[in-house]
Amino acid sequence: MTIKNIRLCLIILLNCTISLLSFGQNKTDSLLNIIKSGKNDTNMVIAFAGLCNEYSYNDPEKALMYGHKGLILSEKIGFVKGVAMCCNNIGVVYYSQNNNQKALDYYQKSLKIFEYIGSEKEISDCFKNIGKICNKEGKCRQALEYYQKSLEIIEKYRDKRRKASCYFNIGNIHQQQRNYRLALKYYLVSLDICEELDDKKGIAYCYNNLGNNYSFQDSLSLALEYYKKSLEIYKLVGDKIGESTIYINIGVIYTKQGNLNNALEYYKKSLKINEELNDEKGLSACYTNISDLNLTLKNYRQALYYGYKALTIAKKIGALDIIQTAYYNLSIIHDSLGNIKDAFRYYKLYSETNDSIVNKESQKKIAEMEVKYGTEKKEKEIVNLQKEKTVNELQLTKQRNLKYIFILSGIIFLLSSLFLFAMFHQKKKNNEILTESNRKITASEYELKELNSTKDKFFSIISHDIKGPLNSFKQITRFLKTSYNTLNDGEKYSYIHEINKSAEQLYSFFQNLLQWSLSQKSMIKFNPEEIDLSVLIFKTTELLKPTADKKRITIVSDIKENSLDFCDKYMILTVLRNLLSNAINFSNHAGTITNKISYKDEFIELSIKDNGIGMSDEDVKKLFKIDVDHKTIGTSEDKGTGLGLILCKEFIEKNGGKIWVESQADIGSTFTFTLPTSRVG
Repeated sequence: MTIKNIRLCLIILLNCTISLLSFGQNKTDSLLNIIKSGKNDTNMVIAFAGLCNEYSYNDPEKALMYGHKGLILSEKIGFVKGVAMCCNNIGVVYYSQNNNQKALDYYQKSLKIFEYIGSEKEISDCFKNIGKICNKEGKCRQALEYYQKSLEIIEKYRDKRRKASCYFNIGNIHQQQRNYRLALKYYLVSLDICEELDDKKGIAYCYNNLGNNYSFQDSLSLALEYYKKSLEIYKLVGDKIGESTIYINIGVIYTKQGNLNNALEYYKKSLKINEELNDEKGLSACYTNISDLNLTLKNYRQALYYGYKALTIAKKIGALDIIQTAYYNLSIIHDSLGNIKDAFRYYKLYSETNDSIVNKESQKKIAEMEVKYGTEKKEKEIVNLQKEKTVNELQLTKQRNLKYIFILSGIIFLLSSLFLFAMFHQKKKNNEILTESNRKITASEYELKELNSTKDKFFSIISHDIKGPLNSFKQITRFLKTSYNTLNDGEKYSYIHEINKSAEQLYSFFQNLLQWSLSQKSMIKFNPEEIDLSVLIFKTTELLKPTADKKRITIVSDIKENSLDFCDKYMILTVLRNLLSNAINFSNHAGTITNKISYKDEFIELSIKDNGIGMSDEDVKKLFKIDVDHKTIGTSEDKGTGLGLILCKEFIEKNGGKIWVESQADIGSTFTFTLPTSRVG
């Protein structure tokens, strides 16, 4: 099969996985009204679980917030079934985000509880959900086992709707294994049941996958016939996502038949719907198909335009297969346009992405081998494969980190040159002012001294934050270079972990440095909007939770829902990330961090309190100032330079608020900032 045909098949599979769920606003409003009632009972838990399910695909952050609230309330009032319901729905959210391990953890917790209380239909659903994860990870045998377990329970209860779903899922497994005849058998059984139930959407799903089945077998006329049947139903029931999916599949068939004008017409129909729905996954698939088609037609400029659009969205959503296809297409397009340098660059990116995919496929094969072979001999072979894979990953990590060192060194040199040039230019300008204004020479000299002092302090900040991680890079990489072959795998992993830690410190520093620099040049646009601070705090806490867990730190949020404010979302996210990260760094092992919101006059006040090492009054006075030596502040090994706090002050003041700190040595610190609850104009 050619690379082009592989891409076509890949896109059909991609479109088969596009979610066909819709969300009812009336149901959401009803559930929100239950929560507003304030009764902490089983109905409140069911409402939280329902909202988690409603928001699982269109707002995962809010879905997780409601799911965890339902989980906490269920445990508090002893509602065992509620715990299982919330765990299951949280698993659905993580599944929609491709976080398979977390999804599996919550599905398994849900399964254990439903087995304990004997809810067999819910047990069947848990088996089906776990089967979906196994299927997504390429563990086809395990997926098939879970689907069969689900089907056995449903057969006992004669639940036809669930039975149709089981047959459909089993058909998908056989189709992925290229057992097309066996897959066809299960799809037809599922279709018969859906027709008996007059389940329009179920019938449409079956027609779509029957079309895929015949497409994979190159029975293009039959595939087209089933796709058109599916399209009629999707139009009838008003399912725009399903309609968009079928347009792409029909376009693929016309492409295979060489009817490129018809193919382009159907791709554009799908594109129009995805633009209306703002479906990024669907958009990336459409752009990829249109780019590929224009490449075949030698419309290179159009192919380039859509290729770049596909790549941009695919990177945003992390669609590795589409990224790989986009890189390959862009390489061919640039080569056709005579842009040899760009063609080589994109082919190199294509090769690197292909290596990543091959590595993932290797992991899938190892997992399948573990299931398939139970003998001691095969277990040893698997262990050897895993060891070889670990060594390869360590070597790749070493090479990647060395590459990061060179890149970071270049960035540091460039930034240093830019700052030196800026300071030189400023100094020259001040000298010209001194020459022209003899009457103010004393004041000008004083101002120049202040500027030079600020410059020196700022460079001190830069050198302090860069020196530590770079020294660590230098020492560890030198040691790895000279002693690599004498170290065991555990030692190598430990040193590479330290390199990664240094890289993360440098990345955080340069992120703050870049944002501060842009803010000084007024290049960061102030874009206020109404936001819910409770959602931003939840998002930041989830982001930093793995770091807190390493120190066994508990983060408690005393935050009411719908804590609405009018401010720049991304500036406040930067402030929260810096303050919460500092609180974790300066907290003691197994400490507690408390986030709290209160209202005072026309301001909303948010505080982040830790019970860590704290600061003296003298140290507190040094914070938020660029002309102060921050290296002397604190006693923690993780102490920073204060650049993050300087950036926090800039952003809070741009949003019309104030920031301050209260701290006592050996007791802890509380960082507080205010924001106006409304803004005029």
